[in-house]
Amino acid sequence: MCNENEHEWVFQETQKKVTTTYDNGNYTAHFQRRDCFYCKKCLEENYKEKKENVRLPFGGSRYVMKYAPIWYQ
Repeated sequence: MCNENEHEWVFQETQKKVTTTYDNGNYTAHFQRRDCFYCKKCLEENYKEKKENVRLPFGGSRYVMKYAPIWYQ
Protein backbone atom coordinates (compact mmCIF):
# COMPACT_ATOMS: atom_id res chain seq x y z
CA MET A 1 0.00 0.00 0.00
CA CYS A 2 1.12 3.52 -0.79
CA ASN A 3 1.11 6.40 1.62
CA GLU A 4 -1.64 8.95 1.09
CA ASN A 5 0.46 11.28 -1.08
CA GLU A 6 2.33 8.55 -3.03
CA HIS A 7 -0.63 7.31 -5.07
CA GLU A 8 -0.57 7.77 -8.84
CA TRP A 9 -4.25 7.65 -9.78
CA VAL A 10 -5.19 6.55 -13.30
CA PHE A 11 -8.69 6.80 -14.73
CA GLN A 12 -10.24 3.40 -15.41
CA GLU A 13 -13.91 3.83 -16.40
CA THR A 14 -17.15 5.74 -15.92
CA GLN A 15 -20.36 3.96 -14.93
CA LYS A 16 -23.67 5.76 -15.52
CA LYS A 17 -27.15 4.84 -14.36
CA VAL A 18 -30.49 6.62 -14.69
CA THR A 19 -33.82 5.47 -13.29
CA THR A 20 -37.23 7.10 -13.06
CA THR A 21 -39.87 6.87 -10.36
CA TYR A 22 -43.50 7.89 -10.35
CA ASP A 23 -45.07 9.30 -7.18
CA ASN A 24 -48.27 11.32 -6.69
CA GLY A 25 -48.60 12.13 -10.39
CA ASN A 26 -45.00 13.29 -10.82
CA TYR A 27 -42.01 11.64 -12.46
CA THR A 28 -38.53 12.03 -11.01
CA ALA A 29 -35.31 11.04 -12.77
CA HIS A 30 -32.44 9.76 -10.61
CA PHE A 31 -29.04 10.30 -12.23
CA GLN A 32 -25.94 8.57 -10.90
CA ARG A 33 -22.36 8.70 -12.22
CA ARG A 34 -19.41 6.78 -10.80
CA ASP A 35 -15.83 7.41 -11.96
CA CYS A 36 -13.39 4.60 -11.19
CA PHE A 37 -9.65 5.09 -10.68
CA TYR A 38 -6.76 2.83 -9.66
CA CYS A 39 -3.27 3.50 -8.34
CA LYS A 40 -0.44 2.51 -10.71
CA LYS A 41 1.82 1.61 -7.80
CA CYS A 42 -0.36 -0.43 -5.43
CA LEU A 43 -3.50 -1.13 -7.54
CA GLU A 44 -5.78 0.32 -4.88
CA GLU A 45 -9.16 1.38 -6.30
CA ASN A 46 -10.88 4.70 -5.69
CA TYR A 47 -14.35 5.87 -6.71
CA LYS A 48 -16.00 9.27 -7.05
CA GLU A 49 -19.80 9.31 -7.15
CA LYS A 50 -22.32 11.98 -8.00
CA LYS A 51 -26.08 11.69 -7.64
CA GLU A 52 -28.88 14.09 -8.46
CA ASN A 53 -32.66 13.84 -8.60
CA VAL A 54 -34.52 15.90 -11.21
CA ARG A 55 -38.27 16.39 -11.17
CA LEU A 56 -39.53 15.99 -14.73
CA PRO A 57 -42.16 18.23 -16.33
CA PHE A 58 -45.31 16.82 -17.94
CA GLY A 59 -44.24 14.46 -20.75
CA GLY A 60 -40.61 14.57 -19.65
CA SER A 61 -40.49 10.88 -18.81
CA ARG A 62 -40.20 10.14 -22.56
CA TYR A 63 -37.13 12.36 -22.94
CA VAL A 64 -35.26 11.85 -19.67
CA MET A 65 -31.80 12.56 -21.11
CA LYS A 66 -32.97 16.02 -22.16
CA TYR A 67 -33.11 16.94 -18.45
CA ALA A 68 -29.81 15.31 -17.44
CA PRO A 69 -27.36 17.48 -15.44
CA ILE A 70 -24.26 18.64 -17.33
CA TRP A 71 -21.95 16.45 -15.25
CA TYR A 72 -23.92 13.36 -16.35
CA GLN A 73 -23.69 13.96 -20.12
